[in-house]
Amino acid sequence: MDYSKSEWAAVRGFQNWQSALSEYVSEGK
Repeated sequence: MDYSKSEWAAVRGFQNWQSALSEYVSEGK
């Protein structure tokens, strides 16, 4: 269960990072 939870947190963190990167790139243009 702990492994599953941390894996989900990693996925969420990656999505948040990807979203932030997208916004950064959009503003850069």
